[in-house]
Amino acid sequence: MLSFRDLSIRRKLTLIVMTTTCTAILLACGAFFAFDIHTLRQSRRHDLETLADVLGANSTAALTFNDPVAAREVLQSLSAKEHIMAAGLYRSDGVIFATYVRDPARTPFAFPAPESSGTRFEAKRLVVFHTILLDGHRLGTVFLASDLGEFDELLRLYSALFGLIVLSLSVGAFFFAARMQRAISDPILLLAQTTKEVTTARDYSVRATRGANDEIGVLIDGFNNMLAEIQRRDRELQQARDELELRVEQRTAELRQEISVRKEAEAALRESEQRTRLLLDSTAEAIYGIDPQGQCTFSNRATLRLLGYPDVGQLLGRNMHDLAHHTHPDGSRYPASDCPIFQVLHTGEAGHSDAEVMWRSDGTSFPAEYWSYPIERNGQTVGAVVTVIDITTRRAAQQAMLTAKEAAESANRAKSEFLANMSHEIRTPMNGIIGMTDLALDTPLNQEQKEYLQLVRSSADSLLRVINDVLDFSKIEAGRLDLDQTDFDLPEVVNQTLKTLAARAHKKGLELSSRIAPDVPQMLSGDPDRVRQILVNLVGNAIKFTHQGSILVDVGRETNSPEADPFRLHFLVRDTGIGIPLEKHQVIFEAFSQVDGSTTRQYGGTGLGLTIT
Repeated sequence: MLSFRDLSIRRKLTLIVMTTTCTAILLACGAFFAFDIHTLRQSRRHDLETLADVLGANSTAALTFNDPVAAREVLQSLSAKEHIMAAGLYRSDGVIFATYVRDPARTPFAFPAPESSGTRFEAKRLVVFHTILLDGHRLGTVFLASDLGEFDELLRLYSALFGLIVLSLSVGAFFFAARMQRAISDPILLLAQTTKEVTTARDYSVRATRGANDEIGVLIDGFNNMLAEIQRRDRELQQARDELELRVEQRTAELRQEISVRKEAEAALRESEQRTRLLLDSTAEAIYGIDPQGQCTFSNRATLRLLGYPDVGQLLGRNMHDLAHHTHPDGSRYPASDCPIFQVLHTGEAGHSDAEVMWRSDGTSFPAEYWSYPIERNGQTVGAVVTVIDITTRRAAQQAMLTAKEAAESANRAKSEFLANMSHEIRTPMNGIIGMTDLALDTPLNQEQKEYLQLVRSSADSLLRVINDVLDFSKIEAGRLDLDQTDFDLPEVVNQTLKTLAARAHKKGLELSSRIAPDVPQMLSGDPDRVRQILVNLVGNAIKFTHQGSILVDVGRETNSPEADPFRLHFLVRDTGIGIPLEKHQVIFEAFSQVDGSTTRQYGGTGLGLTIT
């Protein structure tokens, strides 16, 4: 018997079409019949679950009042369902309460022990258990058994129908395949005959006839093109033989020229290497190279001087980490896996550090700064170049700079302490000027004298505010600003503070108001004077930079826990003024700083209010 690969192409095509068609028919019919049987079984299970639920609802009264007669009447209603083999009601303790069997004489039925709600398919029957509940309490269980014999009859019918369909379609597929395979096999057989003629006669001028524009037609075109290519190759082969000797002579001349160019390139490379060596040796920084294992591949003279080696031969081929980077400053071992210089060999990324310590050949160490750069070849890291400098002098300069900075800060603190100590002596004469001006304003004066004294009074107040800001800022810098701890009425402090600023706000036509959240206690313990000072600074700025609209002081708690003590209060001042650019938000809280110079000229101020706040 011939195997499939030995059959003719006609029979192969017929068998392929027949096999494919029959397989598709078998799969389609099998899937359809299986789905239909599955759907019927699921439908039967759903109907049985619904019927069990209805029986359970109708049996609650019988179970509640322990009436088995009523329960049997409920089960007797199943006689209309021919597929129901048996049914039963169980009490909550698992004892059978009432039963129903369609044909007890013909088919004795053994009722199983009650189970939890669910369904299962057994041999030729479907079993359902359903728990009966009343107000959340379990009264009992319903049991139903359905006969699945009709499914066997349906399966036999489907099997007969399935066989008839497969037989009919297989016969049709055979005649269809026998007819259609000629469209493929005939051109192939014709091409095979033409190939045999070309092989026998070695006549490459023969061409196969193309019959259609399908893949076989493309194959015939390819065969004809191959014959044409063979003809062209034969002609070119002879031409190539004629030209080969000439080309060999030309290539020989080219090789002589290439050898000359290569020698010149090698000489240039040696010269470049000499320049590179001179450049490395003239560099003050220590420069050396390592391979993937960390062994030294080259080194300049600065490296020898820095590490204390007389000859480069003592470095080449040796592990640089073991020679110069083996120990931490505290004397503990420095593993090579933790060495940043070695990590560049694994990461392929350049590294830099100024916090390393390296060791000389005599055992002394020095602080070092290094840069390491990977050497890559074909996308792989094959080594690294490391540059090292001794930063002992730099460290000494940094320490000297730090000492000078600390001395300057100490002098600045002494200045601030002096200003804080002088606060009383500076404020006393200013308060005397203000007091005497107020007394003079209470005496009989003409209009010109009164204006002069009012100008003196206003100037003295402005100067006192500047002095107060400077002295408060100096106290803060010197750490001499103390906060009182007294009980105070927060709404009263806020309202009294806004009253002192109301005249300025109303003069510009601004609405000034406050709002305190209900969860903020009325009585607090703290420094009310500093609260007033902060509000005066914030609201004063709002009045200064607001030309129309309103200003609102909103006070609320910042913590979510009402039992938190102490807790933070959030003072929010909203205004409709010119606003502050986002990039200036940090600048305005620096000492003697405002948004820009024009702000100082237009609105005035020391630039200390928000700093003190």
